[in-house]
Amino acid sequence: MLRVRQYKELHSEQPQSVFYKMIHFVAVINDIDPSDVEDWNSDELVKEYDKCSKLLKVSYNYSKSITIDETELSLIDFTSITLGQFIDIESYILEDYLGNIDKIASVIYLHQVEGKMFESITENYSKVNINYRASLISELPIQSVLGAINSYLTFRSKFFESYDLFHNPLEGVDESNMDDEEKELYNEEKTKVDKEKTTQYMRVVNDLSNDDLTKFDDILSTNLFLAFNQLTYIISKKSIKK
Repeated sequence: MLRVRQYKELHSEQPQSVFYKMIHFVAVINDIDPSDVEDWNSDELVKEYDKCSKLLKVSYNYSKSITIDETELSLIDFTSITLGQFIDIESYILEDYLGNIDKIASVIYLHQVEGKMFESITENYSKVNINYRASLISELPIQSVLGAINSYLTFRSKFFESYDLFHNPLEGVDESNMDDEEKELYNEEKTKVDKEKTTQYMRVVNDLSNDDLTKFDDILSTNLFLAFNQLTYIISKKSIKK
């Protein structure tokens, strides 16, 4: 059974040779020191590597609920995600997607209480200790959460396609036929676009709150689609005034 932490570690480095790749793989899967594996003879290493390789076959199936610390967490409906959850996941993806899959899972799996006369009640995301929850999720089988994360990535791509705000003005630009002056201008614009990406969500929150810090918590707990629909309206209204 391949655990989340092992899956992360397998992708944490790229050994320079096939030999060291096999050592790294076998050591991670068996939770043993790589230096111990280095002492194995080649036949033993190849045999164990072939045996462990079968554990890498992770399907896109996933669990709609997981249990950690005797608490059941359910996969959220992605359309109900809040702006704050979305921004957190974006920061994990941009920082190190594979290295943060346990944290991403901690955002999309939340505790829910089934309602009888009313809808289900989901725990307050702002109160979740992500680091602690991620440490527990890291011990779960990767099979139980990886498919759900991949499903979220599909949702994420469709969300980006739905709003012109995410359009990259440099997308599709061909650099090959540029002269030196054009390349210089292109690189300046690319640097500007890349820099804006690092602060774009802070600008989103400030635009929606009209730069009022006391409103940040309410803005971050707003439904993602409602937030961006409102942002689109604000931007269009400003452009009309110009």
